[in-house]
Amino acid sequence: MKKIFIVSLIAVLFAAPAFAAGTTFAVGTQIASGGENISVLSNNVTAAIYSNNTAFAATTLHTSGSKMFGTSSVSTKIYSTPATALVAPTASDSSDFDSDWKAL
Repeated sequence: MKKIFIVSLIAVLFAAPAFAAGTTFAVGTQIASGGENISVLSNNVTAAIYSNNTAFAATTLHTSGSKMFGTSSVSTKIYSTPATALVAPTASDSSDFDSDWKAL
């Protein structure tokens, strides 16, 4: 449940279209924008976010967990997939969440 909350929180925090075009701008345990931390994740949770000027996609993983969660601003779905390491999204839509990912 914490993971779903974290992914949802990230989705709300990064809905603004003012980010750099097509970049992965956050990987780790803190999320920063313009050099200033704007969010700190729960202990042992990591996140990666890919954004362009109109959309974003985010993934999260607890370091001792067995599932990675993901979402994008162009979809209302939250996805999960078995994982032991965080994989950053490569697009700002839901195209990374293919058949290996299950919609919750």
